[in-house]
Amino acid sequence: MLFPRIGIRIAFGLALALSSGIARADPCSLVENPYAKCFRPRLKPTFRVVLVHYGENVGNYDFERAKRLFTERFTAQWKGILGLEILDSAVIPLKTIDRDLAETAKHVGGSDPARRTRDRLERLWYYYFSDAGKLIEEVNGLLRESGHRPALAEADAVLVVSEPQFEALGFVAGNYGFVEQPSEIAWALSDGGRTEWQTTERVVDELLHESGHLLGIDHASAKCFGDALPPDARTACCRKSPGRTDVMSYCRDRAAVKDAFYFGFTSCTKRYVRKTTVPALLKGGLRKFQPTACD
Repeated sequence: MLFPRIGIRIAFGLALALSSGIARADPCSLVENPYAKCFRPRLKPTFRVVLVHYGENVGNYDFERAKRLFTERFTAQWKGILGLEILDSAVIPLKTIDRDLAETAKHVGGSDPARRTRDRLERLWYYYFSDAGKLIEEVNGLLRESGHRPALAEADAVLVVSEPQFEALGFVAGNYGFVEQPSEIAWALSDGGRTEWQTTERVVDELLHESGHLLGIDHASAKCFGDALPPDARTACCRKSPGRTDVMSYCRDRAAVKDAFYFGFTSCTKRYVRKTTVPALLKGGLRKFQPTACD
């Protein structure tokens, strides 16, 4: 009779330990899960982010000013609706891994060696030999390793100004939003294209756009960019769209963004965040996404 009792006690103790571990695990934490699907409850409607520059060449623009300007413009746009808290920021050099830069160089046109600098080839390597999921896991792991676990544990999202290149100027996957800096333009053409470092204001414009997606907002004026629409029809659609000046719209003229001018959120996108995202932040629970894009 002794051994069954011991077995029961061990089994009960193990089950208790496992259930306790599950109870302690936080499904909303970004430490181990960059695809968390929930918010923690909070007393005030505040969006908590970690802001990162990922790469070696942060000196080509003013990252600290970008952080300040993003805070200023986000706060001005969401005043009375939503606050912003940058829990942490970091400049993280590219991870040291084996990259076939010789193979990457084959994709770069022109004969000028200046078009094939190591920095540029490392950025372009990601375009050909990585993907969104790998890039997110890479940054998430480096943040954990370099002392940023406490911020990841509390953050709703991570915004990354990324030297690694990918399709388009920015993207959101899970709780990560990426913005290219610089943008590598037309590198496969016969002249080798160019490297375009964005102004700080343009970086902030993209950060605002990706932060909108992380708050659950879809693209504004989405109907103007259907696959069936030719360029002239898209231009005409944008001209008539009430959402054309929303930072969430591809209709906006990014080149117009300057020190004294930027695109913000229009009444439709603000209404969605006020009615849907803010209650989810306050109560905690599932992250929700706009079912119908703003016009």
